[in-house]
Amino acid sequence: MKFTTVILPLLSLASGLTATPIAADESSIIEARQAKVATVFTITNFFNYGRPHSSQSFIGFEWKSSSGGKANCSATKTGNIATTPLYTRCVPGVGFGFDRVGGGYLLSIVHRYKKNKNIDSANLYIPDEHVKRTNNTANPNGNYDYIDYPSNFTLQANAFIIDAVHGPVRNV
Repeated sequence: MKFTTVILPLLSLASGLTATPIAADESSIIEARQAKVATVFTITNFFNYGRPHSSQSFIGFEWKSSSGGKANCSATKTGNIATTPLYTRCVPGVGFGFDRVGGGYLLSIVHRYKKNKNIDSANLYIPDEHVKRTNNTANPNGNYDYIDYPSNFTLQANAFIIDAVHGPVRNV
């Protein structure tokens, strides 16, 4: 009983109050938060093809990141279309993979920098409809497969920052 006689007047008083903004001092420091510009990977001279009279296939491209860095990436494999596991190294900190996934192929590119604390990655799915075959009627053994995809394109990268997940790094 005593509890309700104290609480009810306080609740009725609180319900009549309105929030009023308080102006900050002119000397207050306000930090502007800028939207992080997304990292873009630029791919040029992309190819993936076999060769006539060869059991090998080749994949390659030139990679450049808007966050800094560039590399030439390539691999030679057996088979009609070159596949290579992620992480096939291009240069230190940059690697790629090109794997068979479902009804197509998945190109994955990873860029590690700032002592491996920042990792940008991007993926591109290329459906089987882009796989073509060169038919040499004069020499049937000279047939080979290739990926018919634009040689130049850009990919939006996904950023991952290690410190954001694990907290601040201790200075020892």
